[in-house]
Amino acid sequence: MAAKSVTHAVSLSLGDVALALSDTQTSAANPTNFSLGDGSVGLTPEFLSGSTSSAGTIGDVKMSGGKVMLLLKNETDAGGADLLVSLEANTQYLLSLKPQQINLLTITNLENVKIVSSGGTALFSYMAVQIDA
Repeated sequence: MAAKSVTHAVSLSLGDVALALSDTQTSAANPTNFSLGDGSVGLTPEFLSGSTSSAGTIGDVKMSGGKVMLLLKNETDAGGADLLVSLEANTQYLLSLKPQQINLLTITNLENVKIVSSGGTALFSYMAVQIDA
């Protein structure tokens, strides 16, 4: 595939205070893979790929050693479970997405993204975009 331009923009406001940020990156010419997905997770941790081991795959996105932008959303209805995320394939879930919250991460080892629900079932969706080969 040819190089792709990947743009993200974030705006936050609190009363009269507003902040808007955006960034564009151009991926390497080969490969430029991306994957969209959704799923659910319960109280048993699993990798984002849906596998119980880090050996799973997500489309054609390189699982290790390549820079990947990961947009992750907790699709659970308000008042439901938090989506807990580990970026190190362990049991320290340092990122917690409340229901209906979104987070954008740039990571190098997509295979290490592990998720679990804080209680019951958490629904999620994601977009993973490979930025370099």
